[in-house]
Amino acid sequence: MDRPMHRLSIASSQPGAVFRVTDGRSARVGTGMYRLELDLPQGLYTVSIMLGDSIECKEVLLDRSKTVEIGPSLPSFGDRAFAAPYPCAARTVGTTAQ
Repeated sequence: MDRPMHRLSIASSQPGAVFRVTDGRSARVGTGMYRLELDLPQGLYTVSIMLGDSIECKEVLLDRSKTVEIGPSLPSFGDRAFAAPYPCAARTVGTTAQ
């Protein structure tokens, strides 16, 4: 008898997010970017989201079809690369009258 399949949908609003899904035996069952849809049997899965130098993992019990939305909790590479170490409004650039 075949085990019933459920759809796991993973999506991110942040460009550059990379997903990896592993099963309870740590075997990779899927990878993707921006949006990933997998048909998997019931079980416990780990969804890893990599963005820039950050990794976030979520455990998902797949007992019915589910959608995992990844929000802005992880900063994107651009947010880290271009973040000023001080408030930009406090910085003044220009010439002085002589």
